[in-house]
Formats: sequence, C-alpha cells, structure tokens
Amino acid sequence: MPFSHHLARKFVISAFLLRGAFYCVGQPIWEGFDEWAHFAYIQHLSQYGHLPARTDQISAELRRSLELAPISASAADNSRESLSHDEFWRLPPGDRLTRERELEELRASFAGTNLGSRMLRQYEAQQPPLYYLLMVPIYLSLNNASLPAQVFALRFASLLICGVGILLCCELGWQVPASRRAAIPIMVLLSSWPGFLIEVSRISNDVLALTLGTAYILCLFKIVRGNSKLSDWMLAGMVLGIALLAKSYMLALVPLLPVVSVIEAVRCRSRLQSVWRGLLVALATASLICGWWYIGNYQATGTLSGEQIDAAAAHFGFLGKLRAVGSIQWLRVLDSAATTHIWTGGWSFLTVRSWMYRVFECQALLAGVGLSSLAARLLRKLYGRGLGYRDAFLFLAVCAYLFFCFALAYYAIAVYLTRGVSTTIGWYLDALAGVEGVLLASGFTGLVGTRRAAGCVAAAAALACAFDLYTVNFVSVPYYTGLTAHLHSGFVSSFHPVAALRRIGLVGVLTRLAVNKPVAPSVLGTLWIGYLCATFGLLACSAGAIKQAFFLRRQSQSTSLVA
Repeated sequence: MPFSHHLARKFVISAFLLRGAFYCVGQPIWEGFDEWAHFAYIQHLSQYGHLPARTDQISAELRRSLELAPISASAADNSRESLSHDEFWRLPPGDRLTRERELEELRASFAGTNLGSRMLRQYEAQQPPLYYLLMVPIYLSLNNASLPAQVFALRFASLLICGVGILLCCELGWQVPASRRAAIPIMVLLSSWPGFLIEVSRISNDVLALTLGTAYILCLFKIVRGNSKLSDWMLAGMVLGIALLAKSYMLALVPLLPVVSVIEAVRCRSRLQSVWRGLLVALATASLICGWWYIGNYQATGTLSGEQIDAAAAHFGFLGKLRAVGSIQWLRVLDSAATTHIWTGGWSFLTVRSWMYRVFECQALLAGVGLSSLAARLLRKLYGRGLGYRDAFLFLAVCAYLFFCFALAYYAIAVYLTRGVSTTIGWYLDALAGVEGVLLASGFTGLVGTRRAAGCVAAAAALACAFDLYTVNFVSVPYYTGLTAHLHSGFVSSFHPVAALRRIGLVGVLTRLAVNKPVAPSVLGTLWIGYLCATFGLLACSAGAIKQAFFLRRQSQSTSLVA
C-alpha cells in the first residue's frame, strides 16, 4: 500500500461509511429484507416496554406505511392497497405525491384502521432481543419525527455497528499468517461488495451478528495463542453469549469452543486440567447470558433457534430430516446460496446476468483449490514440528466457515420439508464476511504465495467495485425510480441511460429517488457524489495493492540487474 496500515484502515473505513450512507438513503423504505418487521419489533419494545409475541399485531402507523410506500411484489401481498414499485410508478404524479405527503405525516400516534389490510403480525419476534434493545434509544429520541426519518436513522445506526465489524474483520485477516498481507485488501473487498452493502444498510440484527461473531473468533485466537488464562475463556464465553442474543444462527459457532479446547489439549498436554476447566467456564458463561432465551424457544417451539421454518419442520424429527437429504436437489441449493450471497437487489430480488455471478464463483473455486493445497502443505509440516498457534488460527477459520455452511444446509432441509423447494439463503453468510475474506486470501496464498495473494484479493475488490457501480447505477436506481420495470417474463427491462436522461434528466432521477425519503434531492445528489468518490477511491486502493503485489518487486529486480 502507498501508506501505512493504520492510515489505510482509516481511508477504507471512511470510504465504506460514505458508500453505506448512500445505500441507506438510496434504498426505498422497507426494501431491506424483512425490514418493516424488524422495525415493528423495535417500535413494540419502545412503546410497550416488553418483547413482542408472534401473535401481536403491528402498529396502525406501520401498517398504513406499507399501503402508502411502494414495496416489493412479495411484500405487497400483505394488503390489497399495497403497491409494488412497478405499480407505484404507473400512478399519476398527483396520486404519488398524495401518498408521499401522507407517509411523511405518519406518526406513532396514528390510530386509523383499514379493513383492506390483512392482520400483520410480529413474525420477527422469533429473533433474539439484543439488537432491538440497542435501537430503542435511537427510536425514542426520534419519537416525534416522521416514519421515514426514523427508518433511515436506524439504518445509519446499523451501518455504524457494521463499521466496527469491518475493522474487526481487518484485524482477523491480520492475525492469520496466510492472509496477513491481504488484511487491507480484505477490508477493501468487504467495503466494495454490493451484496454485502445491501445487507448491512438496512434495519436488521445481522450487522450485530457480524461484529460480535468476528469478536468471538478473535477471542478464540487469543486463547490459542498460548498461556491462556481462565479470564480469556470467560471473555470468549461472554462474547459468544452476547452474540447468541443477537442472532440465533450464531449457534453454529458454539462448537468452536470444543475445537479450541482440543487444539489446546494437543498443544499443551501438561495443562489438560486447566483447558477443560476453561471450556466449562466458557460454556457456563455463555449459558448464563443467553440460556434463558434458548430455553424459552425450546419450550415454545421444540427447537433451540425458535426460527419459524425450523419450528414448522420440528415434527419431522431427526429421521425425517435425514431422509430428506437424499431428496433435495443440492446443486440448486448451492446455486441459490451463491446467487443470494453474491448479489440480490433487496426484497425486490433484482438479479443480473448469470455470467456476472460466475465470475465471482470462479474466484471462490480457485481460492478453494488453493486452500486445499495450502492445507495439504500444512498437514505435512505438522508431522515434523507439531501444531503451531498460527496454523491453528487458519484451522479455526476453516472450521467456523464449515460449521456455518452446515447450518445453511440444515436450513435448506427445513425449507424443503415445509415448502417443498430446494433452496437456502446465502446472505446469511455475510455474518462471516471476515472469515470468508481470510479464507479467500489464504486460498490465493496456497496458489501464488502471500505477496501475490494480496494482489489477487485486491483484484477481486476491484471487480467488486466495478460490479457495484453497475448494479447501483444501471439496475437498482433505475428500478427504484420507475425507469425500468418487470416484464411479463418476470425479468426487469433493460435500462437505457441516454433515453432516460433525455426524458427526465439527472435532476429528475434524483427527485424520483428522493420520494419517501427524509432528504432533499440535492442532499441525495451530494451523497451520490460521495459514493462515487469513495468507490473510485477503493478502486485506486485496489490498483495500488495490485501494483505492489505483482509489479514493484519485478521493477526493483530489473533495476538491480541494470545497476
């Protein structure tokens, strides 16, 4: 990098926040996956002072907002008066303006009823409460503000939580030797990844899961580093317990504690008693923090997670789920996981050309080959020198990712049993974005060495920047402003920028994008310019890393030969 590691981190996190700010404002209200239901949870906690039940209704204010604002076609099924984005932009301008003004005037005191609406329930009451409790003070501080202002303030708060997670992901990459040189490129990749930005620029507890999950793995690294104390085990258990109160899929990372204890037992046979004592302390600490929530889930649903699809599949039992493994089309599950992990355009489920997904899938496959090669080399070395703590870091990262993939496979089984389709949700993997970056860099290290691996990750980040510029400016924004729409085939029509700009101009695009937003078109335009500057800054950062990895050493060698 052309400047120090410390300055590079500051630059990248600033670029991430600039880009994320535009994502927060650029995405329409309720376009985030299940966003209105997450907001309903926060609102219920703020108004009633206790956790919602799944049978509780959402507020009249929120229900009315779902009828006024354009929402995704799947979410619009909740009410006969709800309109999809396609239908909204077919309305006369006067009708759109009337809806926008009524949405702006909505407050928590709204008590209107609408018989056209279905009885919408608190279905996200299945989620652990920590994230929502953290958001309550922000909601209460904006209690008299408009609903759109509350939504976008909560989005910004979620983005800031994710910013802490991004910094922890960089530290994770710095700790693993195979990805150490690529720590900053990993950070650039996460900040450039459009699918990741969509996930973290909404009201959702996934941002807290990313931050706490990464912190938990760093705590395990501290134990494996050697000379661990009982307090280190207790800290790991505490962070795990808090993470489990953020998101139930963190259950997939609980087995990492026994894995760490086995590693420590192998490396330090003289300290077996303290290792097992530490494991028990960590598990007990985590249980004391979050046990009440998961015991309640099990009593209510028969499952630890309490997740509605998992609960619906509970009556099939272990054998029923095992039999389903042979019936599921696992290639379709893998394809859906990859597609929804790389890029899905919000709750409208916008997609791009299949070859674009394949480019990133090929990168992952190459890294997988390199990771296998690296693992084989490390195993050969273990016979001669034993298991070092730096080797254990990489092993833990691999285990964390595998455990999470097994959890996604289990989810696919539950979906198949309850809905009869072979699919899973890939954006859940964003909770392990830092681990994924470490494994990507380590895989490239196995192929081309640590120095060039940093350049390979930087190249992936540069591709992510280009992909982001395309998806934002030529797919998402045109759709959200009514310049494209769904065809009868189900695909979105192509965007023709020259014709669109001739018809309504750039000011017209920004004016449409500002509909139902708490900012003026001029402010939105300023954020868009900031987004572009940050994106091109990350591109320049990636180019610098590529140059340093592939060209600078070659130039220095040529200079020395000439001399």
